[in-house]
Amino acid sequence: MGLIKPNNYSKNELKFDAVSKAVSHPAHSRIIDLLVDYTFVRNIDLSGYLNLSHSMVTKHLDYLKRAGVIYCEYQIHYDILRLNQETLDYYFSEVEKWKEGKRRLK
Repeated sequence: MGLIKPNNYSKNELKFDAVSKAVSHPAHSRIIDLLVDYTFVRNIDLSGYLNLSHSMVTKHLDYLKRAGVIYCEYQIHYDILRLNQETLDYYFSEVEKWKEGKRRLK
């Protein structure tokens, strides 16, 4: 998909799009599943769980952070990841509105 013109869309539309893209990747979904089950997860533990290199895990985490789905507490040798429940609540409430025909982002 090409570049978008952000001035053509509301902040709400851009936020919804960013979260939609973030939760649609299988690796991202697995990370979110872990964070739903546990209060926090360390980034260094994800390589084995996802069967991905550390650099790929870092790229996936960066994507989730930029979308606001997770946030990090930086430690000396690792990061502690936590789910941003507020972002997911926003996203699913917008999906519910969409299902009910009440979703208007502008």
